[in-house]
Amino acid sequence: MRLTRAGDNHLELHFKPNETIEDLYRTPYGNLKIGAHTTSIKQSKDAQTGLEIIEINYELYTNGQKVGDYRVKLQFKC
Repeated sequence: MRLTRAGDNHLELHFKPNETIEDLYRTPYGNLKIGAHTTSIKQSKDAQTGLEIIEINYELYTNGQKVGDYRVKLQFKC
């Protein structure tokens, strides 16, 4: 799974369960080394709404230091 943020700041976070994947967070002020350690990826479907749901839990690191724990929840219809 890959999540991309585009614009003045550019970031691609790659998610694979139990792996840490590093990339650069590109800003107008310079680049910052970022690492995302995926702790879990869950996929499900809401029976009432028909929405597909993907939940990604990850730890974010910059320059080898843990920044925090995060969660992304995507809901969409196919």
